[in-house]
Amino acid sequence: MEEVSQRGAQKMEGNMMELEKWQTKKFEEIKHLDEHGYEYWIAREL
Repeated sequence: MEEVSQRGAQKMEGNMMELEKWQTKKFEEIKHLDEHGYEYWIAREL
């Protein structure tokens, strides 16, 4: 029983890591830079 819950926890951890990667990628895709090189995001895109 413990082995099954360990596998479930590992799978969930892997899924969370994939979600974090996807979220970071999407966040970076909507990043803008101003003329001074400062990063900003537009609220409607978030």
